[in-house]
Amino acid sequence: MTTINQPLLTAELAQVLEKSDCDVMRGRLHAISQHEGNPYAVEIKEFGRATALMAGNFPVIDFNRVYNLGEEEIDHLDEILAFYAKAGREFMADIAPHRSSPKLMQALEEHGFTASHFHTALYGVPDVSRVQAADGLEVRPITEAEVELFGEVFTTALETPKHIPERRESNLVLLGDPQWHLYLCWQGNTAIGFAMMQIVDGVAGFALAATIPEYRGRGAQAALLHKRMHDAVEAGAHLMVVQCEFGSVSHRNLQRAGFATAYTKMIYKKLFRS
Repeated sequence: MTTINQPLLTAELAQVLEKSDCDVMRGRLHAISQHEGNPYAVEIKEFGRATALMAGNFPVIDFNRVYNLGEEEIDHLDEILAFYAKAGREFMADIAPHRSSPKLMQALEEHGFTASHFHTALYGVPDVSRVQAADGLEVRPITEAEVELFGEVFTTALETPKHIPERRESNLVLLGDPQWHLYLCWQGNTAIGFAMMQIVDGVAGFALAATIPEYRGRGAQAALLHKRMHDAVEAGAHLMVVQCEFGSVSHRNLQRAGFATAYTKMIYKKLFRS
């Protein structure tokens, strides 16, 4: 396969990376909203160029967050706070460097936001020669019969509550969406890890991926990366985007696979205290 040159990072490319991250989260929230009666109270609203995602009854803060906040959205901060306050939901705001400014930082502080942690955005071009699947492991797209198993591996690998709505209904919706690709990594007859990918407008967003704790260190994540990169090529994607914790094992694995660090963004939290 011909190697494609890595594009240079620009503000325009950074915006593409942030859009992909938002698209991934928006897609998963849309799937959750398809539960009968929308019991998790999913709402999505635009405030200027910013997108606010809310799952009012979802037990994880990650699905309550604002993307693409910039200085232009300062006048919308009160509206954004009211949007989440009506559900009594704490939420996060992702502040990427290309949208940040001292004026925005000051406004967030004045509105009671607290700096929480950093998150790193990486990007690359599909090149499967950079990473190989380990012997004895196989990665396959899931079938409808494996949706429940996928949910079990998902919650076990991420060490999250078993009752979160990722175990069947939401993943059935994603399975039926041609933009989404869901995978399990198998060691023999045992599913030991999972991964997700969404492809929109030729950009492959590598969503969550994790390995069950007792099977970590056996190459599952490399195998899942290899499969997603291969499928991204097959689907005609020209860019791969992924987010991870700065300096983590995932960060190092992605760099070995040819991903370049684009930027590290600050994650702010807004808590509503009685």
